[in-house]
Amino acid sequence: MNEMEMREKLVDYGKRLVAAGLVQGTWGNLSMRLSEETMLVTPSGLDYNRLSPADMVKGDVRSLEHEGEHKPTSEKGLHAGIYQRRPEIGAVIHTHSKYASVFAAAGRSVPVVQPELKRIFGSQVPLAKYGLPGTKTLKKHTIEALGDNNGCIMTAHGMICCGRTMEEAFDHCLKLEDCCRQYIEEGYERDEQIMDIKEILERQRSFFAEGVTKDLSYRRSALLKLRNEVKRHENEIFDALYKDLGKSAYEVYETEIGLVYSEITYMLKHLDRLARPKRVATPLSNFPSKSLIYREPYGSVLIMSPWNYPFQLTLVPLAGALAAGNCAVVKPSAYSPAVSHIIAKIISETFSECYVHTVTGGREANQNLLSQKFDYIFFTGGKAVGRQVMEAAAKHLSPVTLELGGKSPCIVDESANIPLAARRIVWGKFLNCGQTCVAPDYILVHESVKSKLLAALVKNIEALYGEDPVNSKDYSKIVNEKHFDRLTALIEGEDLYYSGGIDRDRLKMGPVIIDEASWDSKAMGEEIFGPILPMIEFDDLRRVKKELEGRPKPLALYLFTRSKASMKYVTKNISFGGGCINDTIMHLATSNMPFGGVGDSGMGNYHGSYSFRTFTHEKSVLNKSNLIDVPLRYPPYGRDTKWLRLFLK
Repeated sequence: MNEMEMREKLVDYGKRLVAAGLVQGTWGNLSMRLSEETMLVTPSGLDYNRLSPADMVKGDVRSLEHEGEHKPTSEKGLHAGIYQRRPEIGAVIHTHSKYASVFAAAGRSVPVVQPELKRIFGSQVPLAKYGLPGTKTLKKHTIEALGDNNGCIMTAHGMICCGRTMEEAFDHCLKLEDCCRQYIEEGYERDEQIMDIKEILERQRSFFAEGVTKDLSYRRSALLKLRNEVKRHENEIFDALYKDLGKSAYEVYETEIGLVYSEITYMLKHLDRLARPKRVATPLSNFPSKSLIYREPYGSVLIMSPWNYPFQLTLVPLAGALAAGNCAVVKPSAYSPAVSHIIAKIISETFSECYVHTVTGGREANQNLLSQKFDYIFFTGGKAVGRQVMEAAAKHLSPVTLELGGKSPCIVDESANIPLAARRIVWGKFLNCGQTCVAPDYILVHESVKSKLLAALVKNIEALYGEDPVNSKDYSKIVNEKHFDRLTALIEGEDLYYSGGIDRDRLKMGPVIIDEASWDSKAMGEEIFGPILPMIEFDDLRRVKKELEGRPKPLALYLFTRSKASMKYVTKNISFGGGCINDTIMHLATSNMPFGGVGDSGMGNYHGSYSFRTFTHEKSVLNKSNLIDVPLRYPPYGRDTKWLRLFLK
């Protein structure tokens, strides 16, 4: 076969790969051995259907030098390495096919169950460890895994097959893809609960030990991939959040997807600065030396997220964990199954399981995860499970961040702008049907403006959601029957100032206002986490302070006032996780301030640089000079302490 015939054959088999469904986008490359010293490879980034014989690149197998105007595929070194190691091989195909890519993304080898395929691939199709595209590491791992086999799975990079001829290499691709398809369709490995979490953690620890995640370019690439996959799956995310929580597309972007994009953008912009070693002052007692703080990732971290904002409360901390250089296991809530499914899909299509893995399921899955030793645990949810997380972490001495909740008060004093306060309170309280950990749980209103505030609240409820809120397309639903029944029990027997309607069949509960609530009301006995708004009046801020001091510290506090004295008094004298003056919720919509609780409402914080700090250990290193060694610290000590007092004072 002459050179032109081989060029034509490469074009032909590129089109055959597309026709057989073995190609996604322009990912992949083909080559044929032209002679003992030369090969023909496909060019970089060109669509197989548009290739011509003239586009093929002729290159030297040993030097990798090439002829012509086209740039060869970045994997030219991999193809050349296979030809050098295996002189019998005449053609190589590397492609990202649909089913093989599932195993590649999971970082798993493929068990071979069909006898006829065992003759080609053995009892198990081998797995090549991960390497960055076009690198010597990728070449080394792939050639080692391939060995004398006819094909292997490349972690995060699809599959590679070879043969004596292009026909044989193509046939091996078809058979390997079919092997993956049958194994998946028969349901052996698609359910991650079959995957042993111990095995996943071992793989993550091995991968972390390779040091790949400490490379800033790798972290940046991971964040970009995550952002791109979220964009690609936006419509599925919208559908999932509507199915689980009845959220409108606008609300989903406002409170879920948009915040994920914002956090990833922050990390990409500031990653170099955040990861840079920080030099700090060195005391005279350590002269001559310099003091540095290195921020190193923990290793394999567990992120457990809740059901109320299931997408952003999973991916925002994940962005911080990846930016910091960790591997991660994420566990979304079983109460939001549609969102859990799309999260698992995005992560499996973006990362290998030795880097990021999703575990779904309920209490049993949680218990299984918490029985393992993670290097860090980040939990968002309720206090009861938070205590279990902390207890489990204590057994392994694993550090934790707990993002919990509590009853967040909203104080409206006599100087407040009532129309604006009411609008912002209604939005913050009834967003996501009140199922927000930092929603105003109840209102403390000065007795002189109570009636004005009540009227303004109703006016704004109807302005935002109409006169029939349960049928508003912008109003969400309660997550499930259990929580719906808990909420209805809180208002049973109460005199309601306003009710926006109840529809149990659709899990819809409209806004509810209880205007004559007291500290002993049922709704004041627990975090409401729903669209019920009790109101208690006060006549003096000092009494408010005294009441709040005797209760668990809240995750948030909101104050509506025009009085600078009131602002100063509340922020100085009342402890809470974070909050707003003259607004609600919005303090968490920034990557420049930490978000977290205090006391019963949680420990630790995150967002932006605070996420990076949460997921890294700050390692202090003193670099001492060898030029001078001050003898002051060494025995014998029988001398005057005058000089010692000069250094240490």
